[in-house]
Amino acid sequence: MGHAFVCNCVNPHLFQVIQGAHYEPWRGRESSRFAYQRIDTIADHLHFVGLSNVRQGLNSAAEDAAGGGHAHCGTMIYLGDALPAPYRNTLMTNNIHGRRINNDIPRRSGSGYVASHGPDVLRAEDPWFMGVTLAYGASGEIYVSDWSDTGECHSIRNTRRHTGRIYRLTYEQETIAATDMNALSNEALVDAQLHPNDWRVRHARRLLQERFVAGQPMDEIRVRLREFLKTQTETAMRLRALWALHCIDGDDDELLEGLLSDADENLRSWAITLLCEDRQPPVSATEKILKLATSGDSALVRLSITSALQRLPLPKRWSLIESLSQRDEDIDDQNLPLMLWYAAEPLIDDDASRYAKLAVYSQIPLLSKHIARRIASSQQAEAGIHALLAQVLSLLDDRDQRTKPVLAAILDGLLIGLEGRRLSPPTNWSTVSAKLRRHPDSDIRQKGVRVALLLNDPQAIL
Repeated sequence: MGHAFVCNCVNPHLFQVIQGAHYEPWRGRESSRFAYQRIDTIADHLHFVGLSNVRQGLNSAAEDAAGGGHAHCGTMIYLGDALPAPYRNTLMTNNIHGRRINNDIPRRSGSGYVASHGPDVLRAEDPWFMGVTLAYGASGEIYVSDWSDTGECHSIRNTRRHTGRIYRLTYEQETIAATDMNALSNEALVDAQLHPNDWRVRHARRLLQERFVAGQPMDEIRVRLREFLKTQTETAMRLRALWALHCIDGDDDELLEGLLSDADENLRSWAITLLCEDRQPPVSATEKILKLATSGDSALVRLSITSALQRLPLPKRWSLIESLSQRDEDIDDQNLPLMLWYAAEPLIDDDASRYAKLAVYSQIPLLSKHIARRIASSQQAEAGIHALLAQVLSLLDDRDQRTKPVLAAILDGLLIGLEGRRLSPPTNWSTVSAKLRRHPDSDIRQKGVRVALLLNDPQAIL
């Protein structure tokens, strides 16, 4: 699971890239039948002002101040070493209408990030400037490919194909030295993992992997990288060592299990991801991950667990999902409730009764809602709803206010799942219905009546 961002020329949103997540489909295309909801943009702003019509504010002063327009292309997190320090770890993206490079500032929020609008990096006076891609180089310089066209996204006036350009952006750099990473020894490639410019780090890691695959001995290199992992104090340097070890088969299960107890949440997070990559984590590692799911203090670690869950066989997901479903501090997290749902959804085919119980005993209302919806819309809806209602009885007998959101969420899920359908009421419906009608909360009572109508309960119209 990487903490990167994407942006495209149709949708002006930014997303945190998480393995196994579902995002807003490009041009509204369906991404998954049972995703139900998709993880939203991390941006707390828009680069345009025409909310009802995205073209309404083009070329206006207000649009210029917002960022230039709704269409973007190309994304880069700057990890070079040549620009002033405030640009480091920030996001840059080409704004097509605005003929500029926008700059967004990410900051941690819960398990993920929020991105805020920063000052533009560059503005082009050329009316044909249309930035497409962004990349930084061996000396920290930035390269921008320019489509050089007058039409948004598609050629309108300019139909020539030879007008594109590549610009190089530098800061107080009179020359850019040539760099030949291939000429470096394996030992030098290890040292490059500590370089401040991530361009060198990534190419060094790639070359180590290629040389390892080609059969070069890597025992001494693994020892050196393990020493970096142990002695470096900066998170980024330790992660680089871990990733390089992974590329040359140097991160065995013992090493990764040890990192599950590391003080740094980022190391714990990546240890989970790598342990589950082949879908068969050791039993001892699974037990430690379960402990992190149950009582760990890091939302980032829990995000890695929910992401890794989708790599595990269904029977091995249950205990982890049940533990994560009790973490009510994650109710409002931007990622965790939905990531937990994406991992839990197929469990309906593994144990339908346990699935219904999960909906009721979960402390994450969104998870309860989607489970109820999935049950009600399934081919085994009648039996599934009966099993769900049997569990719901315990909520109806519990007057603890904390159970109300879960009960309301289950009823909402049933209402959505039963849309357009009429089922015969389950045999235990009359008992549940009577308790719903006497519930002290009017919202719960109204939802109960609506469910009763969809279940053809004659009492609902009295």
